[in-house]
This record gives sequence, structure tokens and C-alpha cells, in this order.
Amino acid sequence: MKLRKLLALILVSVMLIPFIISCEKEPANTGDDSSKPDATVQTDENETTDDGTLETISDPDSSAESTQKDPVAETEPDTDKETGEQTDKETNEVTETTGDETTSAPTTTDKETETTTDKVTETTSEQETEPEQDLAKASDLMFRQVFGSGLNNDAPARYSFIELFNTSELPCSLKGLAIYSYDSENKTYVSKEFPDVTVPASTSYLIRCAEAKGKQGADYKTSGERLSISYYDLDWDVVLDNKEIQLAIADKGKNFGNAKVSSAAGVYIYFIGTQTVTSDKNAALGISKTKAAFRSSADEKYVLVDYKNAPASEIMDHAPMCMSGDLNGLASAAANVVTFSHKAGVYNTAFDLTLTAADGYTIYYTTDGSDPREKGVKYTGAIKMESSDAMPWGDLTKLCKTLNEAADPSTTT
Repeated sequence: MKLRKLLALILVSVMLIPFIISCEKEPANTGDDSSKPDATVQTDENETTDDGTLETISDPDSSAESTQKDPVAETEPDTDKETGEQTDKETNEVTETTGDETTSAPTTTDKETETTTDKVTETTSEQETEPEQDLAKASDLMFRQVFGSGLNNDAPARYSFIELFNTSELPCSLKGLAIYSYDSENKTYVSKEFPDVTVPASTSYLIRCAEAKGKQGADYKTSGERLSISYYDLDWDVVLDNKEIQLAIADKGKNFGNAKVSSAAGVYIYFIGTQTVTSDKNAALGISKTKAAFRSSADEKYVLVDYKNAPASEIMDHAPMCMSGDLNGLASAAANVVTFSHKAGVYNTAFDLTLTAADGYTIYYTTDGSDPREKGVKYTGAIKMESSDAMPWGDLTKLCKTLNEAADPSTTT
């Protein structure tokens, strides 16, 4: 009897479990309850199905889900059901919904992509293409200094040279230009094309020409070298004559025939070195194997620089310069040194003073302390040093003689 009651109790408990679970379930919170309509689906608690089984329906207030549509969802655009992506037309953003989380990411239309690509391409092109630089004209160049040794191996400079100068405040490009020199022996012009370089404003460009050789090809005499051309921008193996020179700057590939540079068509600037008097300011009168034509301005006439006999200071003032700013100078200090046979000092007896200089140089001297370049006496042999009492420093001589009467005549003080 007790067993039957226990089984019945268990059966009743099993039947009541769905009802108890349904009653404990919380209603889904899908928004503001006040905005939901009361339209719900409801049936009796105990409804018998066709097969005679008892079906338990949960309480509508606790278990039935609302069939009302979300007002927010009604105002949103259509959503792709598979990906959960929706496009906002104003912000061009894609809303991705995964479960309860919503993320937004910007999108780009095809037209916008094309526009962006065009902008990137334009920006890249602007960066790669540098703005054109203002340049000086070829006519702004000037032949600043020209020296030709001809067929003479005893010239003061081992190499002939041409120093160009950019007189403009703008850089000057040499691209497409060439320098022309008239060959009087063959009655034609020879030329040298410039490299693709740009000469800065107020800057020199130095062309080193052929080495000085004798008429029979004799080597250069280094003992007479006073000006060294160690720095240059262009090397041109052309012999510049020491008496007649015609130079021109023009576009490359020109054929001037036998015309003079002063009248040849297409010439930007020219230079003439000659022995004939002329009023042309671009011509230099009196050039030689020792003298170069020089000017510092296109408005000035050329002057001559005697590189063989000029003092060191004058050589340094006119020494040609290259584009990098390196200045050429004296080839050897020995060229300006005069060797005396006796040391400076006071002597009690007379003696012969001999002077010696490098080969090819002439010595001028004075005995009154004046500049020998102005009124010096040409040295031709030993100078008899008997007494300096009558010289400007005579009083000092007399004093020294008195103080050194017992001194060795070879002693110097």
C-alpha cells in the first residue's frame, strides 16, 4: 500500500515539473514594457491535445514572448540576414551585429576609391616632379682669364687654361653647350662639349688645356714653373696659341666654318687674344707665353698678368679658381727665392756679394732700401760690398763697427 502511494506521489511530481519551471522563467526584456502592445497569444493552462495528453502552457505574463515589433527596428534600413551588415547612407558605415554586440566600420564606395587613388597619384607626381629652377642665360657667362703657352716648354704655367665665370645672380647650366677654339694651322674650329653641370652664381669654372711642349715635343721645363694648375673642372687636350686665340661658347654641334668668333652666328660669348690693336672689349692685346689675359667684370677691358715676373702676391691675386672654390697658386716657393752668398750681418772687411735665382729669372736689386720693382738695378755680376756708411743705415753700421772691431770678420750679428 505504501509503495503504491510512493509511486503515485513520484508520478504527480514528474507531471508538475514543467509547470514549476515555466512559472520560474523570467520574461524576456526587449525594450520598454510601456511601449509594447497587449497583443499576446494565450491558451488555457490545461489543454488536451488530439492524442489525449495533457499540455501545460505557461502563464502569459511570465513565459509568452511578445510578438510586437521593435519600434527602432522598424525605422532601420533593410539588414542582410546572413552577414548582419547594414549600410548607413549618411555616414557610409557598416554596422555588424554579432549576438548582443554591434560594431561600426567605415566603408568606401567605388567612386570614392577611384577619387582617393587619383589624389594619391597626383600627390606622388607632384613630389617626384621638382619645380623648374630659374637659370641664368649662357650669355651671362664670361671669359674671366685665358692663358696660352703655345709650343713653348718654358712657360710659367705647365698647362694652358680657360677660366669661365658666371656673372649672374642665378646658377647657369652648361648642359647642351660646348666651347670652341679656332685652330689657325688647320683653319677650322675644334670643340669640347660641356658635361651636364650647373655653375653656381658668381662662381668660376676652370678648363685645363694641353701641357706646354716644345716645338719638337720637348718635355716641359719644371724649373720655370710658377703657376700650378692642380684644380680644374674640365680637361681639354687642346693647344692654346700664345699669340692668337679665338674662343667661343655656343650650342654643341655648331659649324662656324672659317668665320671669326666675333661675327659667327649662334655664339653666346667669345674671347680674342691678339697682337693687333682693337677696340673690342672682348679682345686682349699683347698676350704671350708668359702673360695671361684677365678681367674681373664683363664691363672692363682685359689686363695682362705676367706670371713669369710677377711677385708672389700678384700671382695669388689672379690665380684661376675652379667651381669647388679651390684656388690654384704658386708652383714652387723657390721661384721667388734669391740666394745670397753671405749671411746678413756686420763685416769689418769688404767682400763680393753674389746673388743666385732659379733658371730663367732675372734679379733686380737696390742698395737704398727701396722697392726693386720700381727702380731696381739689374743684377749682372758680383756686388762689391766695401762700406755701407753712406747707406740709409750708415749710422747703425758705424755703431756696429765700433762695437765689433775685435770681432771675427765672418761673424754675423
